[in-house]
Order: sequence, then C-alpha cells, then structure tokens
Amino acid sequence: MEGPSSGDVPRSDLHYWLALARTPGVGTITFRRLLSRVGSPQSLFELPPAERTRVVRLPPAARAFLAAPDWEGVEADLAWAASTGHHILTLHDPRYPESLKEIADAPPLLFVHGDPALLARPQIALVGSRNPTAGGRQLAEDFAAALVRAGFVVTSGLALGVDAAAHRGALRAGGETVAVAGTGLDRVYPARHRGLAREVVAQGALVS
Repeated sequence: MEGPSSGDVPRSDLHYWLALARTPGVGTITFRRLLSRVGSPQSLFELPPAERTRVVRLPPAARAFLAAPDWEGVEADLAWAASTGHHILTLHDPRYPESLKEIADAPPLLFVHGDPALLARPQIALVGSRNPTAGGRQLAEDFAAALVRAGFVVTSGLALGVDAAAHRGALRAGGETVAVAGTGLDRVYPARHRGLAREVVAQGALVS
C-alpha cells in the first residue's frame, strides 16, 4: 500500500522510519543516501513508485516492500517503545548523539532502554576478553570505577568477561554505564546477564 489510506489510523513520522529500517536491501549507508535526497522516510513512501525508483537505485525486494510495508512489524516496534523507559531515536531526533552521526554508517535508529541523555555524555569504551584472568577482570572493574569518578560514562557490550566487569565496576562506583547490545532489546545475551542488564537500565542505558 502507498502510505495510509483514508480508512487507516494516521501514521507518525516514526512509523516511516521504522518501516524503512525494515526494508530488505536498505542498509545504513543507503538509508542515509535516501534521507539526503528526499529529506525524510515519509517523503520517500509518499512518492509515486516511478519517481521513487529515480531517487535511488534499489533492488526488487526493496521496491516491493516500499509498495507494501510491514506495518504490523512496525506496530510491534512501537508497542515496545510505549513501555516505560523505552525510546526509539532517529537520526533526526535531537537526543541522537552527535558524535555517532559523524561515522559513515551511523545507524538510522537507536533503541534505548534507560536514559537516552547519557548517549550525549563523554564516554569511554572498555571492552576485552570473554575469558580474562581474575586479575584482568579486577583491573577492568578498577579502571571502570576510576573512569566514572573522573566524570565519564563507561560504555561496553554486556558480554562475558571484561565487558561485564566494566559495567559492574561503573555501577559499584555509583557511576553511569551504557551497554551496547549485539541483539535486539527484547532479549538479553548472554541470558545470565539479565540481572546485570536490569542494573544497567536503572543506572544507565541499554542500546541496540
């Protein structure tokens, strides 16, 4: 369908961002190229198919999807965002971190559980081995604690080993920490870090 018909519930700008993000064959660089040419995802969806094809060359699967988007999937994303502490930031959202926009393949959407304001704070990433020595794990915790006391947000990946130690060191020092997940935020991986993820959300943010 070409955007909402008169019988549909009106769709917000975020609906179109989420639909474009689900489009097969549209990665981060193509997404940004489309934005530079049409201004917004909604503008792209509202173009006639022939004109849309002239804007940027897209594979057949992407063209077919744009003609009939997965609105049901989009609604599932929006239902997630309706929960307390859940946020979806687009590249045009003022809360989207400016430093992240500077990379060529900046993700067009960030899913955040926790405080999105932390993403704009000075951060230091602390990552390492999944299987560190006891001394390495303790060193990671100590580094993280020192960093948060110096005013930094500690960012890591919620993985086993050094990542988890970094988050725990920041939390135990009363600081803030951001966990960038390799999965969607509807699950925690590894599962044994569910408790740690809850602590991160209470004192920082999970991001995907």
